Amino acid sequence: MIDKNPFVLTFGIKPANYISRITQAEEIISSFESNTNNVYMITGLRGIGKTSFLTVISEYFQMKKDWIVIELISESDMLDQLASKLYDVSLLHRIFNGKTFGFSFQGLSFSIKGEKPLTNVLSLIEILLDKIQKKYKILICVDEAVSNNYMRPFAQTIQLLLRKKYSINLLMTGLYQNIYNLQNNNALTFLYRAPKINLEPLNISAVAQSYKKIFDINYKKALKLALFTKGYSYAYQVLGYLLASNKQTNIDNNILDSFDQFMQEYVYDKIWSELSEKDKDFLFCFDDEDVIKIESVIEKTKKDKKYVSVYRDRLIKKGIIHSVEHGKISLKLPRFNEYIQLQKMIYEIN
Repeated sequence: MIDKNPFVLTFGIKPANYISRITQAEEIISSFESNTNNVYMITGLRGIGKTSFLTVISEYFQMKKDWIVIELISESDMLDQLASKLYDVSLLHRIFNGKTFGFSFQGLSFSIKGEKPLTNVLSLIEILLDKIQKKYKILICVDEAVSNNYMRPFAQTIQLLLRKKYSINLLMTGLYQNIYNLQNNNALTFLYRAPKINLEPLNISAVAQSYKKIFDINYKKALKLALFTKGYSYAYQVLGYLLASNKQTNIDNNILDSFDQFMQEYVYDKIWSELSEKDKDFLFCFDDEDVIKIESVIEKTKKDKKYVSVYRDRLIKKGIIHSVEHGKISLKLPRFNEYIQLQKMIYEIN
């Protein structure tokens, strides 16, 4: 049994035992390098691995000498951040030569060498890009993007800069609803056309191979553990963490209880809180099995097929259910049915 636990429960940190998504990563990298697509939107359920995936892409380009990676936060002024970080890049790489101009924007002061005075933050960004892109391409990364008062002017600026042929690329991650809101904003039409990658569960065979190597067990036993997680990234980490902490490779009742508690407190409570009441009514139709017929949902909700189809599609896009065969749907998250039954009992008691 391993001495040091290699599994990570903290969100936003790329684990040492990260399982790569080779095809999707290569698609984005190839598009950015060939200038085929300059913008990608990464979406998926909470805990599916969006931040780790973003980290993999950013680390790849950070290793390339002709690329600069800039990371922005969507909950503060993004144009302010972009200008400041581009300015830091220009100082770091000694890009500017010539006359010096002073510029102040929202409390930030800049002093750069250029050919013309500055009048606004867009002018500053364009002057910086004019110099920087002679040597470098730029990747801008935004994790957990949301449609807010900072994102809209930022996205409109990116659209303008791309139209002016600046060498910039944008990679953003976000929950399904947040990405949907961004792409359906009338002022941000270019995001609607941007390719969107919906992260699916990890490859079960890759998860099994990881467990096999870490715990030094046979493939059949490792595959049983992998199937338990359903390929859900955070469940892979939680189960591995619990098994390593308890120095065992069997899923007994103690492991199950701890797993349920971790998943509830760290992931499922948040997922549940973000669902509408009608989404929850749909999920309450599940009983003891993870698979249910659409006919059963229609019968239990007393709604017509068209109405049920709308909420089925919503939950599929959110990554909670998927179609397993004609007329049937299944839960994608491990032991989420047990969580639903708990919520159903709480609802009935209240």
